[in-house]
Amino acid sequence: MKKMWVSALLAAAMMTAAGAADAPSAWAQSSVDAARAAGLVPSQVDSAFETPITREDFCSLAAAVYRAWDRENVLQTASTGKVSFTDTDNADVLLCASAGVVNGVGNGKFAPDKNITRQEAASMLHRLGALNKNVKNDVNDRLPHVFADGEKIRSWARSDINWVYRQGIMNGTGSNQFTPNGAYTREQSIATTLRLYDSRYALAPAKEAAHYVLVPNERTVTIEDAAGKRLLTDFENTNGYFQNAHLFGVWAEVEWTDTDAHCTVVNLKTGERLENRTITGISPDGTKAWAKQFNTGSGGTFLIIRSDGTHGKTEFSALSSWSNDGKSLVRSSDGSITAIDNQTRELWRVKGVSLGAYSGRGDVLLINYDSSPSVLVKDGRAATLGAKNITSLNQSGETCIVSDSVGYYKVCDLNGRVLSRTYQNALYSEGSNLYAGWVKDRTYEIFYCPAGGSAKVLYTVTWDVSTPTELPTDGAGLYALQTDDRTVVCIDSFGQTVGTAKAAFKVSNIAFEDGVLVLQGENQQAKYLPTGEITP
Repeated sequence: MKKMWVSALLAAAMMTAAGAADAPSAWAQSSVDAARAAGLVPSQVDSAFETPITREDFCSLAAAVYRAWDRENVLQTASTGKVSFTDTDNADVLLCASAGVVNGVGNGKFAPDKNITRQEAASMLHRLGALNKNVKNDVNDRLPHVFADGEKIRSWARSDINWVYRQGIMNGTGSNQFTPNGAYTREQSIATTLRLYDSRYALAPAKEAAHYVLVPNERTVTIEDAAGKRLLTDFENTNGYFQNAHLFGVWAEVEWTDTDAHCTVVNLKTGERLENRTITGISPDGTKAWAKQFNTGSGGTFLIIRSDGTHGKTEFSALSSWSNDGKSLVRSSDGSITAIDNQTRELWRVKGVSLGAYSGRGDVLLINYDSSPSVLVKDGRAATLGAKNITSLNQSGETCIVSDSVGYYKVCDLNGRVLSRTYQNALYSEGSNLYAGWVKDRTYEIFYCPAGGSAKVLYTVTWDVSTPTELPTDGAGLYALQTDDRTVVCIDSFGQTVGTAKAAFKVSNIAFEDGVLVLQGENQQAKYLPTGEITP
């Protein structure tokens, strides 16, 4: 009898646990209830809410929204195309495929049981939303948001992710991350299709921080706020007109003579001045940088500054720029190499390494010696590299430029495996796995060359300068390349072209502002989405 009683308790406990696990998460409960009431939750997805959703199950949700819009007569055009797959005849899948919401995976297959990623969900939601004649979808509705992990977003999903973010349909995963390759659950799918179906449930995008712009004038530049008001008009009798200026978050580096003898970093929100400093070593995500002090003898020291206007108090001897994950290298007083985060906390320390000629990115340091093999300092240890005669390290920290002999260069991995052809006279690192190799007078091949792969030439361009510099970047995986005097292409960290912007004037300066491409000429300026569409 006792055994039966214990068994009954165990059974009841198991049923209670199963019921709890089958309920939506607390954050999703109200969305699931509202979607059920609207008839948007097919039975096949109305359970196991925290499990990843399959392609077929997502189609069941999308088809429910499509049919609801069809009844409400708000579709642009009804689907009439016929589609078939060899691995499914599911009516919801065929409807979504014929409407252009989803695609097959090739060879006549759909892969109905495959789980979708967050960036795939964003693309499907955007394509579904575009079928509704009342859903907004112009340029302003697709303005970029620069996620810290934007370099992981594929070119085909960028515009879609921007759209679902701006419309309050999908948000990030925390710490300004989107996690494009992350799993997408049933309850997330239900919540986002509800937001798409009924804008009353949409999320309010995070409030954008006030931004500033540089406005070129004849031989000078001014700084304006988002409302077009000229700033720093009472600065050192300049009336706000500077010989040169650079922006980093709410900081501005300004020069008001022909030389950097008068160069100061100014907080545009508070007016705080960091005298006799320049901004350098900006992190790829644009959140942190070094403010280097100059005219103080050999080398100069560095302060950490952050895009929100805060800064550190400790002066460092910096060895590298900042990485996306907030790491940099400094030389400590005892001569050791120390990795720190942007709160100045020590991550690791390597002793007994002498500095030769060095180049650093984040917590990766390449050291070259005149007569000894190159050394790589990374992850708390120093290792001798297989590649010799290394001239520079790529942003990825996984490939490098190697000089075969004087005047001849190629890209290798850190074990010395050759990844590109040999270029004569010049080879430059342009961005994440992007390089510029000299072909002839002022002409360069721009190529993509990741570790473990091989070089792929993307463009052959003629530059107006003899030495290319690193390409302008949004700080999260996009790079701008000028291919002629009026044309600029955006390339992602996978070497894919995202879009092409064509200006009506000769372009002399290229920059990104909040993910928007800004092209400037003499007293002219135009802004573009990375896809090449001009913005108002």
